[in-house]
Amino acid sequence: MLPENAAEARDLIYLANIDLLAAERLLRGDPPLVEPTLFHAQQAAEKALKAFLASRGQPFRRTHDLVALLTECERIAPDFSQVQSAVIALAPYAVAPRYDRVQPSQTEQDAERALQSAGTTYDFVLSQLPTVTEL
Repeated sequence: MLPENAAEARDLIYLANIDLLAAERLLRGDPPLVEPTLFHAQQAAEKALKAFLASRGQPFRRTHDLVALLTECERIAPDFSQVQSAVIALAPYAVAPRYDRVQPSQTEQDAERALQSAGTTYDFVLSQLPTVTEL
């Protein structure tokens, strides 16, 4: 792996982890903050998928489209289909939670599921990356 690819992948997986931690803290706070939890969960998955692409030297668009990013990852590693349902569950939370009030159908339980989906995606991507020392 080229050093610049490793550096970008390392930065993105670090930022994905920060978003995952932020989502968890926001959800566990008093009061739980649903909208920012949904957003940071989506961001964690987005940055993790981009970290994988960067680690493989694959260019990626500056996009919030998780399904498109997942498709690119699956072209390189078909096993990414294992996180398809987690990624699809997070797709709606790219922008709306930042600008719209939470919808009545979006509850703390939805935020909890989003956090779980983000964790599943992050953990899977981490398992597909070279070891941290190689990044």
